[in-house]
Amino acid sequence: MAAQLNVVNDVGTLLKIPNKALEELIDKLNLCIGSIIYDAKMQKEENVVINIGIGALSVNLADMQCKFLPSKSLKTAIKRSLTSTIDPLELVIEEAVAQKLIAACEEAL
Repeated sequence: MAAQLNVVNDVGTLLKIPNKALEELIDKLNLCIGSIIYDAKMQKEENVVINIGIGALSVNLADMQCKFLPSKSLKTAIKRSLTSTIDPLELVIEEAVAQKLIAACEEAL
């Protein structure tokens, strides 16, 4: 069975956004997607493709089958992560810590 991880919580931690705010954002995102689906249904569309930022959500309105089509940047991140020996998030965190240390040292001088 594949691991189920919660990227929303990770993003919240990275951006220092409270979980409650992220949950509200997700609720609003769901409302917007629902509105797009509703509009497509009213237009008698059979399928709708919705850009959700990291890719496109393709929905067949007849049977509610959904497909996720990752964006080019997400595909690149996935490929890079599969071939890299360094965790990309760890690298970003290390760079951020290094920049803070350099700034603190410069301020102390």
